[in-house]
Amino acid sequence: MIGGGVAPIAATKLIEISGSSAIGWMLAIYGLLSLACCAYMPETKDRNIESSDVGSPANSREPAFD
Repeated sequence: MIGGGVAPIAATKLIEISGSSAIGWMLAIYGLLSLACCAYMPETKDRNIESSDVGSPANSREPAFD
């Protein structure tokens, strides 16, 4: 997973290379990427997520921490 520190680093390099208008394009691309990710996420509105067999620590009988 990439943290939030990548955007300022990329913005600094983009300003050096092509000026401040590139920041707008970068934000637009980030927005489109977010929309694409949301479009492929499964819908959970009518699903009972408490009885899901995902195997998360909340669903297991073992303690999450020792």
